[in-house]
Amino acid sequence: MRPGPQARIEVDLTYFLTEQGKKKPQENNEGIQTDEFLPKPATPPYVPKKTGIDEWTQVWDYDLFNYDREVIPILNVVVDKTLEQALLEVEEETELQNIDKFKKECHRRAV
Repeated sequence: MRPGPQARIEVDLTYFLTEQGKKKPQENNEGIQTDEFLPKPATPPYVPKKTGIDEWTQVWDYDLFNYDREVIPILNVVVDKTLEQALLEVEEETELQNIDKFKKECHRRAV
């Protein structure tokens, strides 16, 4: 079997797509046409706008906190709480020992 005729006919369109009879213009290659960028100046630090009125306060030595006078109540509370907690723990241990002793006594009587 032989192949059939081509379905398309190849047409050369270069004549219609190109300009005929004109010379190509002269071309020149140039470098950069703009100036180089100058270095960016340093950004100044941000200073917020002043608002309100300027006031001042004079604080002399020991005006705010007198250690000897103000620590004693705090120290008393810490010591009292620590002693109270220690006494409660001792009482709890004694109570647990008494309960254990009572259980052993009851168990001994039952046997």
